[in-house]
Amino acid sequence: AAPLKDELSKCLSRFPAKTDLTHQRFWSGLPVSYADSVQIGAGDPIYKMVQVTGRDLLVFRSKVTPKMVSTVVPHPDWMVLMAPVSWRGAYVFNGQLARPFDVFVSGGPDGYSTTNDRRHNLALGLRKSRLRDACARLSGLHVEDIALEDQRMGLGSDLGTRFYRRMLETITV
Repeated sequence: AAPLKDELSKCLSRFPAKTDLTHQRFWSGLPVSYADSVQIGAGDPIYKMVQVTGRDLLVFRSKVTPKMVSTVVPHPDWMVLMAPVSWRGAYVFNGQLARPFDVFVSGGPDGYSTTNDRRHNLALGLRKSRLRDACARLSGLHVEDIALEDQRMGLGSDLGTRFYRRMLETITV
């Protein structure tokens, strides 16, 4: 386990903070077990991303066009909170149709799949072991009792607006 942890730390620390690459090149070196995308819409692929990386937290802001289907399986000790900001047509995350101010949580072993066109996303990647430990300490529960399940959280317009605004302020260049 230690060699993998050291390998991930090296990859994360050398990855650039601003990226404008292909989907595969972007995911290279990040804590993912698998990442793939297929373009299903017409036009040249555009994949723009700004990211801030740390040892236990990643913050992403991305814009992708044209319509794509993507599958990402994070490293087993990582999870993702995905907040779609804007999109054209339907935005589907793990089979669920996104609504304004939804945040999707993906912490399971199968990762997540998305289908969307002209999307603008905000996302957090979190190390699950650190999050479970913090939740256990705050709640007084045992680490084993902390479940990090896949789910959709509907924040509503008031809380959603504050959440998105704070995230955009965090990662605006």
